Amino acid sequence: MRWNLFARREPAPAPAVRRREPSFKPPRASLRDFQGGVVDMLTSDAPLLTRSGNAAIRPALRVMRSRSRQLAENNDYMREYLRVLVKKVLGHKGIRVAVRAMRDANTVDQVDSDYLEQSFETWAAEGTCTVCGRYSWNDVQQMVLRTAARDGEILVRMVKGFPNRWGFALQLIEADQLDENLNVARGAGYGGIDKPTANEIRMGVERDPWGRVVAYHVFNRHPGDDIGIWQDQTRYMRLDAADTLHVFMPDRVDDARGAPWAWTSLRRLLMMGGYEEAELVAARLGASKGGFFEETVDGEVTGDGSDAAGNIIQDVQPGQFERLPPGVTFKAYDPQHPTAGFGAFMKIMLRGAAAGGGVGYNGIAKDLEGVNYSSLRQGELDDRDFYKLIQDWLVRKLCAPVYTAWLDMGLLKPGALALPPSKRDKFNAAVWHPRGWPWVDPQKDITADAQAINLGVKSRTQVCAESGVDFEDVLRQTRQDLDLAEKYKIPLGTGDPKLMPPAPADDPLAAVPQSGGNNP
Repeated sequence: MRWNLFARREPAPAPAVRRREPSFKPPRASLRDFQGGVVDMLTSDAPLLTRSGNAAIRPALRVMRSRSRQLAENNDYMREYLRVLVKKVLGHKGIRVAVRAMRDANTVDQVDSDYLEQSFETWAAEGTCTVCGRYSWNDVQQMVLRTAARDGEILVRMVKGFPNRWGFALQLIEADQLDENLNVARGAGYGGIDKPTANEIRMGVERDPWGRVVAYHVFNRHPGDDIGIWQDQTRYMRLDAADTLHVFMPDRVDDARGAPWAWTSLRRLLMMGGYEEAELVAARLGASKGGFFEETVDGEVTGDGSDAAGNIIQDVQPGQFERLPPGVTFKAYDPQHPTAGFGAFMKIMLRGAAAGGGVGYNGIAKDLEGVNYSSLRQGELDDRDFYKLIQDWLVRKLCAPVYTAWLDMGLLKPGALALPPSKRDKFNAAVWHPRGWPWVDPQKDITADAQAINLGVKSRTQVCAESGVDFEDVLRQTRQDLDLAEKYKIPLGTGDPKLMPPAPADDPLAAVPQSGGNNP
């Protein structure tokens, strides 16, 4: 046997190295640590998740939206929650526009301002401002607010070039048409698009590498519509973000979609509805107090007849007692429902549900039992701060963009606005006036505002804005009142003695003191 000393020897295989995946190790309990970050036997059931906002909301979005709609259709408290938002945030007039077109830094061009306000009001009428012709601008505001609160989001498409006088109208699109299952990485393609997109599509929202929204990919038809089929071979329609308003309140930094505002209350309200129904059925059974005949082998009850199933029927009249045969006893059935703690329990649950929606319990439950003036005032002021946040949000996300787009189309289309397009910046000066609220204690609140004005820490414009009116409109109406009073020679208290018209010497009312003359 010969050995080849120059044969190549294969190196021995290297031992396999097991790579340890990074894992989260809960910290040990210590009094020196943040107790909120300690995992022990009492907090081990709390999940430790690091998912992004989009990853967290995507699998639950459709379910939350469906449950929120179900509650809005069948739950009294959810319906009242949506009504309270519309009443308190918008009121019966909605958010109104006032144009302040300036000639220079200190002079308002009242002619152009009034013309733009009247033109916008003409467009805002029912039959003009929406493509379907069924809604007014006030209806659109209510629909957007109600849908955003119930569904979490809504799309408002600004259709430029629409065949009406202004060449501009709005189209409302529900969130169901924005497919949350459409997720495409950069460089990939999908059905309905001719070429791969260079941007990311997250839950139907197309964004560039910086996260700026570029477009929305929506279904041609509502996916829940049971009438008709797809109109063409393209399943999705791409809407440019410059012409589409995606109205929703993000909860986390990178959220692409919005969730129903009361999402933390959905489970509670659903279970409360089932519990309330069960208590109602039990109370109805208890009000029909019945019982059972229990007999031995020697006794028999014949009663006053029997039903189709063979059950014995006993006719009972008030004040009447029946003698039972020997060996027969009666066992009463008397369920005690609702229980004694039913009312207190429902109050606690409703307080939590109202807090999840951001409004007060008393407003949703219509319960003023045990409420005094101080607590009611404090709760009302706290709710108003929340309503102001929503008003500002609606102005930024809906009202201001719609007015700017309407102005641009009106200036460009011949015959829409009789104004020069070169002064577009001058005309794009809309001031929005949401509704205000009456004073909780008028005498004290008005006195406090008067003192603030006298001290110079608050202006009359600010006081009027807090009441939901425009100070310039107040002055204009006051001037009209004074002119009318002067025409009929009747003095009026105006808040400023200098503005009071002089009363004629022979006027019998001249000696009557007028109220309000010393108010600032």
